[in-house]
Amino acid sequence: MALPTGKALRTVFGETVAELANDDPRILVLDGDVGSSTGAEIFEGAHPQRFLQMGIAEQNMLGVAAGLATVGFVPIVSSFACFVVARALDSVRVLIAQPALNVKIMGGYTGLLTGMTGKTHQIFNDIAIMRTLANMTVLARRTKWRRAKPSRQ
Repeated sequence: MALPTGKALRTVFGETVAELANDDPRILVLDGDVGSSTGAEIFEGAHPQRFLQMGIAEQNMLGVAAGLATVGFVPIVSSFACFVVARALDSVRVLIAQPALNVKIMGGYTGLLTGMTGKTHQIFNDIAIMRTLANMTVLARRTKWRRAKPSRQ
């Protein structure tokens, strides 16, 4: 399925998950207090009863997601990639990947794409780390980088 052009990826994420949840009552979104940046707030507006604001507690959020998956829900975790990969790697590895639970992890702003947010919000090996985990499928949108043409003086 091709992504629509002209929309921010976070908008497409929020709209798509909200649409999928219209047909699947098992879908929940757990947000790490970054819903306005990841698009999770779109889901919150459409399905507020299935939106769980977990705050800045990524390890706990992934543990809750694992628990929800064991009882039949389809939790979608939404945060910045650096937080769900680096801050919560043990939870992802032990609670989700090894038992092959049906948890979707949406790590927004992968790599060094966070602009001026500072080094705490940046990670360059997030995709590589997640690809090493058992039972983990990684999907990434390729971004075309364009170098600025040197100015002629």
